Amino acid sequence: GSQLSGQVVEILADYNTPVKEGQVVARLYAEQIKARRDAALADLAQAKADLDTKRAQIDKARSSQQRSEAQADDLQAQRDRTQAQLAEAQRNLDRQRELTTRAVGTQTALEQAGTQVDIQKANLVAAEAQIASNKAELEGLKADLALAEAGVKSAEAVILQRQAKL
Repeated sequence: GSQLSGQVVEILADYNTPVKEGQVVARLYAEQIKARRDAALADLAQAKADLDTKRAQIDKARSSQQRSEAQADDLQAQRDRTQAQLAEAQRNLDRQRELTTRAVGTQTALEQAGTQVDIQKANLVAAEAQIASNKAELEGLKADLALAEAGVKSAEAVILQRQAKL
């Protein structure tokens, strides 16, 4: 039986004619077969290019994740600095209260010290919010990385399919 299908252009053996193994008995129109082969090669090349794109997406996702992790370290340092400034502002407020109690300090200095405490508390809340936002972003980047890695596996499977088709 024939292993290829296509339009027959020449028959080299009649019905019930004895033939030997390897003998050509018919010729097919080769252009259709070549066209299908070229299309399969093109499909394979496209799948390989898609795999390269997906690998680049993994590199980009990893880079974004590293940048976000570095930003997390910076945000932690900012929060620590703000906590230290808050503690200093609180100590200054306590001093001003004591001085005001002894009638040595001024009401203005006490109010300014209280304002500084309030400012540092607000800065601390803002720093905590930025840290929470960064954590959420980092989780999203981890999901992007997992998605990109799955895309690579899918692209590798498509390449195997295209190779088999070729």
